[in-house]
Amino acid sequence: MEASNQSLCKLADVLTLAVHWNKSVMVNLWRPPREHPFYASWINVTLETILESGIAQELVIWLPEEDRQMVRQVAPGFQQMSSVKENMTVLRSQGITGLNLRYNKIDAKEVREYASDNISTNLYLVNEPWLYSVLWCAGVQSVTSDACQVLSEVQAPTWIMSPGEYYMIWITSDIISITIVVGIFILQKWRLGSMRTYNPEQIMLSAAVRRSSKDVNIMKEKLIFAEINNGVSNSDNDSLCSESGFEGFADDASSLGRGRAKMRIN
Repeated sequence: MEASNQSLCKLADVLTLAVHWNKSVMVNLWRPPREHPFYASWINVTLETILESGIAQELVIWLPEEDRQMVRQVAPGFQQMSSVKENMTVLRSQGITGLNLRYNKIDAKEVREYASDNISTNLYLVNEPWLYSVLWCAGVQSVTSDACQVLSEVQAPTWIMSPGEYYMIWITSDIISITIVVGIFILQKWRLGSMRTYNPEQIMLSAAVRRSSKDVNIMKEKLIFAEINNGVSNSDNDSLCSESGFEGFADDASSLGRGRAKMRIN
């Protein structure tokens, strides 16, 4: 409800405040709807309002791409800023002195490259102190924020690391990583070296030794029963052989007696 009851101030009022406090004004406008009375002349009306306010042209940052060349002719002191990343040649030909981009559309390397060619960068929308600190360290010249009262309290990046501290942490982490890898390698080599080597026969014997006691007992019982059965069968065969042997001996003796008897008769 409060937002709906708040009215927007006119461009002329904003320019009056900027002149009073000597602040910069970023002009980022779009063409109004077709039914708007200034649909065809919105660029001219905006330029007239800015120039009539008395603000120094160096404090005006101009963003609209439409009729940029005409704006440069009418107000050559405006800072021309683009919302599109281009190579340096194109930007110079258009008189661009800065880029206005979302904070995740450019990296620190590109910021430094543009800065080396005198192209400033303004990133939006930055509301957190940590993000403000990161962009600050990356070399960003300015940011657009909805939390100016918060960012104005940040007098320095919230966390700063010198190059020496960074290299120290980097080298220490590398040494720890190498030590862990070498330790794992030595431990693995020690474990493999402590293992005994087996040939196939030893493996078979080891497997036989590792059989369960139940299997061993069953095998022993089978061997005992087999020996008992073999002993019984051998004793039976011996008795049978002895009986048949006596009978054979008796038969031989009788046959010999008959032979002798025959010889006597003769």
